[in-house]
Amino acid sequence: MYHRIAVFLSKPKVRVAILLSAVLMCALGLRLYGIGWDSGYFLHPDEHTVVRIARDIHLPDWPLSLSQLLDAEQSPLNPHFFIYGSFPLYLLKAVGSVLSNFNETLADADLKLVGRGLAAFFDTATVLLIYLLGRRLYGQRIGILAAVFVTFTVILIQHTHFSTVDSLLVFLVALTVFFTARVLNKSPGLPKWTAVAIGISLGLAIATKTSALILVAAVLTVYTLRCFKSESDGISRSDFQPSCIKSSIAGVAIVGVVTFITVAIAEPYIFIDWGTFTADTRFIRDTLMTRSTDMPWTRQFIDTAPYLYQIRHLSIWGMGLPLSIAAWSGLIFSMGTAVLKRHKSDLLLLSWIIPFFIINGLSEVRFLRYFLPLVPFLCLFAARLFFDLYERLWGNWRRLVVVSLVLVIMCSVFYSFAHVRIYSRQHPAVQVADWVYNNTEREATVAVEHWEFLLYLVRQERIELPVFDDDTPEKIAGISRQLQDADYSVILTNRQYGSISRLRERYPLTSRYYELLFSGELGFELVYCASSYPVLFRVNIADDTFSRPDLPAPEGLDTCSPSGITINMGFADENHTVFDHPLSMVFKKVTYKTEQELFGLIMGEQ
Repeated sequence: MYHRIAVFLSKPKVRVAILLSAVLMCALGLRLYGIGWDSGYFLHPDEHTVVRIARDIHLPDWPLSLSQLLDAEQSPLNPHFFIYGSFPLYLLKAVGSVLSNFNETLADADLKLVGRGLAAFFDTATVLLIYLLGRRLYGQRIGILAAVFVTFTVILIQHTHFSTVDSLLVFLVALTVFFTARVLNKSPGLPKWTAVAIGISLGLAIATKTSALILVAAVLTVYTLRCFKSESDGISRSDFQPSCIKSSIAGVAIVGVVTFITVAIAEPYIFIDWGTFTADTRFIRDTLMTRSTDMPWTRQFIDTAPYLYQIRHLSIWGMGLPLSIAAWSGLIFSMGTAVLKRHKSDLLLLSWIIPFFIINGLSEVRFLRYFLPLVPFLCLFAARLFFDLYERLWGNWRRLVVVSLVLVIMCSVFYSFAHVRIYSRQHPAVQVADWVYNNTEREATVAVEHWEFLLYLVRQERIELPVFDDDTPEKIAGISRQLQDADYSVILTNRQYGSISRLRERYPLTSRYYELLFSGELGFELVYCASSYPVLFRVNIADDTFSRPDLPAPEGLDTCSPSGITINMGFADENHTVFDHPLSMVFKKVTYKTEQELFGLIMGEQ
């Protein structure tokens, strides 16, 4: 029996299956860990929106007349919301309804847990897809290593802990690219089902988020490349075969028709409720792309450099420096080989990556999640780079490649396990809200900042400071009056002071207000703070919320500093921190100042 087991395990396919299974189990474990981390609150505004709209979709009693379905106002299936696609909303509603047969809360109160479970499932499936794609294009070893990199990429793990559409989008993008890679098959005939599969996956991706339309470039590229027949992966003019043009055009046509049908089925009300769809599309363009509509939560990106901002924060916080260096280097290496050797595999992947990178990098609103669909492919390029260098180099250089690879994997494992520790602790904003409730008088008045999504956590009587309003003496007079009446001032995240104090020409008075508050000159002192940095083996990865806006750190902030070794990585994009591990602070009034005194201090008259 021992001999038979040893022989069985010695088979290459068995070893690969065992290794891949271990990678997938680890990926799923990291993504499911702490799935109920938020103490039952909604702490991510997009998650709240997605779950609320999915709840409001009513599954009708069948049969339902066609006229009812086509009535945009009366149809129970119309989400009346197209900032995101309808497919993830329908999917969440359907899965929650099925699971409610086992637990009723999964269709209502705990629907977000269903969404997080789906996100974990789809992101784990993305790990498998990257392995299959890497194996098809570059070989099995590269596929395995790419799967390992995707497994331990923090930004992918983080987004599976929110019931949003991003993890599903990444999966559908990877699925579409995987099916397009099959078109590069050297066999003379191309099964029509491949074009159908591309159309279905592309249609579902577009019905999840319209940015997936950029995948059309990859579809056109792959059917063009199919007209070049050669023994190797490279192409030249002499390889072009005009006889393939007709079949390629037919393939593109099938993809187009199937894509349209899939979108019409998965998101039908973009056609039926055209007015709402176009209005939401304009909102996306004006608010999230061009910033022609100025919203407080997009002002953090004013005066940030396109491309460089996303690359910096994705590298430091989203992937970790060792892996990100390998990923960007791998991208550059693959671009070089695509130009010099014209490899079909490289041209296919780059036909998706480069247009997506250029278009999203130019957006005036630079949320890191917009770059999420690129991350698995960057991991694939990193794996490809390591194996290409290993095969090209000899002696000590080859040993250096191995050592670098081990370092990248170890750092990625450390960073991912340190980050998921966040989900084993109570959210800092919840800690602060509980502290205020348990340690202050019930009649105490608490000042909070408006445009703060989490302010509903504060249960005492609260007054909202209009900090994002334009700076005027009237605004400061109102804030002074509110501070005179307040017993405490609570700052739940750095959303306000992190953006406002950077824009000192626009907010000179409010910037001064934050300087005076943090320095104690307004009569408030820090009495409690909470943080939750990624940590493993007493090594903390900390961010700094005060250096970028050039504000003084409040005295006493060291009381919530983590124990052990702290590595301060500087400013982190606020969307990386505010949803699951912000720095939250409570200031108590210790010196009473009149409205006139406060007004004079903030206006600089004293």
